[in-house]
Amino acid sequence: MGTQPNIHVFGVRHLSPSGAWHLRRFLDQVRPKVVLIEGLADAEELIADITRKATKPPIAILAYTDSLPVRTLVYPLARYSPEYQALVWAKENDAKVEFIDLPSDIFLALQDVEEELRQKALQALKEKAEADAGSEDAEGDGGDDADGDTPTAEPGAPHSERGTPTADEEGGASRPSAPGVPQRAKPTSERGTPTADEEGGASRPSAPGVPQRAKPTSERGTPTADEEGGASRPSAPGVPQRAKLTSERGTPTADEEGGASRPSAPGVPQRAKLTSEEPDHTPEPTFSTYEEFARLAGENDYETYWERHFEHNLSEDAYRRASYEFGQSLRDLEQDAPRWRAENLVREAYMRRRIQQTIKSGVKPEKIVAVVGAFHAPVLSHEHPPMTDEELNSLRRRGSKLTLMPYSYFKLSSQSGYGAGNHAPAYFELMWEAMEHGDLPGLPSKYLSLIARHVRDDGTHRSTAEVIEGVRLATTLSAMKDGSAPTLADLRDAAITLIGHGELSTIKDAVARVDVGTAIGELPKGVSRTSIQSDFERELIRLKLEKYKTAVKQDLTLDLRENRRAKTDEGAFLDLNRSSFLHRLRLLEIGFAVPARSGQESVTWAEKWVVQWTPESEIALVEAVLLGETVELATGYKFRNKLELCTSIAEAAGLVRDACQCGLMQSMDLARHRLQHLATESSSFEAVAHADRELGMIARYGDVRKFDPAPLIPLIQELFVQGSLALYAASNCDNDAAKKLVRGMDDLNKVSLEYTDVVEEQLWIDSLQKLADSDDRNPLASGYACAILLERGLIANEDLAREVSRRISPGIPADLGAGWFEGLAGRNRYALLARQPLWEQLGEYVSGLEEDQFRRALVFLRRAFGGFSPHEKRQIAENLGQYWGVNEDEASEALSGPLTEQEEQTLQDLNEFNFDDI
Repeated sequence: MGTQPNIHVFGVRHLSPSGAWHLRRFLDQVRPKVVLIEGLADAEELIADITRKATKPPIAILAYTDSLPVRTLVYPLARYSPEYQALVWAKENDAKVEFIDLPSDIFLALQDVEEELRQKALQALKEKAEADAGSEDAEGDGGDDADGDTPTAEPGAPHSERGTPTADEEGGASRPSAPGVPQRAKPTSERGTPTADEEGGASRPSAPGVPQRAKPTSERGTPTADEEGGASRPSAPGVPQRAKLTSERGTPTADEEGGASRPSAPGVPQRAKLTSEEPDHTPEPTFSTYEEFARLAGENDYETYWERHFEHNLSEDAYRRASYEFGQSLRDLEQDAPRWRAENLVREAYMRRRIQQTIKSGVKPEKIVAVVGAFHAPVLSHEHPPMTDEELNSLRRRGSKLTLMPYSYFKLSSQSGYGAGNHAPAYFELMWEAMEHGDLPGLPSKYLSLIARHVRDDGTHRSTAEVIEGVRLATTLSAMKDGSAPTLADLRDAAITLIGHGELSTIKDAVARVDVGTAIGELPKGVSRTSIQSDFERELIRLKLEKYKTAVKQDLTLDLRENRRAKTDEGAFLDLNRSSFLHRLRLLEIGFAVPARSGQESVTWAEKWVVQWTPESEIALVEAVLLGETVELATGYKFRNKLELCTSIAEAAGLVRDACQCGLMQSMDLARHRLQHLATESSSFEAVAHADRELGMIARYGDVRKFDPAPLIPLIQELFVQGSLALYAASNCDNDAAKKLVRGMDDLNKVSLEYTDVVEEQLWIDSLQKLADSDDRNPLASGYACAILLERGLIANEDLAREVSRRISPGIPADLGAGWFEGLAGRNRYALLARQPLWEQLGEYVSGLEEDQFRRALVFLRRAFGGFSPHEKRQIAENLGQYWGVNEDEASEALSGPLTEQEEQTLQDLNEFNFDDI
């Protein structure tokens, strides 16, 4: 095997327009018979659909498990992805094309492994914490350690989420977790630093709390070519010369003599730096491998470094040679944990296996081109062994299925939380188009012209001269960095300076549109889809919602009433059917549409939604196929599961409402029976009141949603009686519980007002009166009951004055009196403002308080009046002024006039006073 010629390996960065441009020209030159691409091996059946003329990227391959718990894996492709262009080239030139990375069932099984390891790591940390706590208890007063050292994490302890970037971003596939599954870490670090495998294939970060998978240093642990020698390879264009590195404290690393440097502590991120004659003990921030490349090249960030040295270089074969050297440098410098290294070794061994199978099938190595991430490119030669049958059979698997889905540029951008190595996808498509038209020098003027156009569209004039000057400034900034063309960072700086006149806020929206864009992909009809995806598309067409399937948020207002001008039943109830469909998606947690406040809370026929299509919506839709073949069937299954797990009366009431809104009348009956059963076991006033309010609102939907509310009425009556009888006992509580109690009082009072002819209203009034008259119940609740009776016109002015006099007087503890008044002021403030005797009693109360009593009462009074508007507070002051003998005009003038120094000092003392000390 040692004399066997190697295949052509082209290392790329995923979503690299220059990589795609160079790759197509390399393929034209080599004219391979077989093109091997780093991608899910079992996704080859989707290649024909990916390369259809009607398919418009960005799109993604979505793999998902065929059993619960759901795991998903996404492999995105843009028009300028090297992998996508390789597929298109193969189709245009009748070459055979294959994906050669691990199949999806193995990748998805790795997620199970990650979750198991995460749980083990969490358990180990928990046990360690308990052991440490036990040892501290055992030591008692033994004092600190003699050396005073702080215990450090053991080798292999979980890295923080801001630790070393993950290794595999060059791969291409990133797997967002399914709803309810612990979120898998993002392919980029929290600080936006690209992960290590950004250059080409599948990106898989470790789960939170699990040691991050490391980037391999060498194949299966063997030294790389440069580790044994000592001579360093001359770097390709754009790759900084690899220097001899030392550890953070200046100590040479173990491999410093050989040429390649690696951190001394495996799995522990350490920032390497250039050697110097004197060791530097000054602490420095930790840099990722990518940041180190950028720093050595004199760039502020890795993205700018990559663009300046790789994307702009159109010299023949420069990209392939530079990316190969870059990948080798990454392998020499990688520092991550062994588990990630092991996974990459498995992937690379499998890719070599597929390469060897292709050669054994009779294809000459020189007629094979492998397109893989730059990180993997150096180890795909025949010098490294392929995976054996025994090794392949030993890998864990999860049953999986594959489908295609539209993707969006926003999802590809780092602004969405998932970078995939491309923070400005719309900009890089502009770059791809410029390369295709041989006009890369014209990219700066195109970019800045688009910025200016969007600014003008937003109503701010910008001249052509500013665009021209912006191009000159960007070119100058690039020249200062020895660049051949301005990078996106240079163009942004120029745009802010010339078009934004120094203010980013002026052009922020325009920059977002030009950098990220709103493009989403399209798939033609007949493309491989799951049954629920097809049903979703049919429903969008039937309900005329296709135009809302965009990456831009749109408002959708529905009128659920029958449209009597429509000629068909479908048209007459279009919005009602739309509402049921959107509520079904909501129940399935498919975020295509989110309910919004309509401003008409008491209106049952109006709904407002915010609609936006996202790749997450598509992923959630595909996952729902495990629940049912259609949206309706999946919703019914999900509803039954929720009903089985329902243990509270409030949750059951919510399920009744959900079933009604989803148009699942049979499910609504099941939920109603469940609610009735739970009601007999519930003793919570708040839960009963809330459930009764929910049922009352649902019954009001009857005419609009076309169902008979009669079966709900007996349950509304039963819950109303139960709540009315429970009020008095429930009001024997503290103030925290009383705040929940008053919300329940609101709910039951609304039911009483809306269903006067159905419920026993007098029973409710009697309960309120009993609570209002009681001195041994919570004062806040008692005052609130009095406020409801006052609102209903059941308390006369003289009775109110007498009650106020009884409740708030110097002989009553301040917290009880002021707390009762807080409850009284909790609703219908205009009714209170119109009753002068109340304010006379309050004035007498405040005037008669001693200093300590006043300070204590002030806590409750300030809280009671905190929600009043300035106009209402002014009216209160005028009422009190009238009681104290000041006419309205004088009181108004005094309130609007400036404060004296003494008054300002008094207010300041009150604001600085710590009422918690009372």
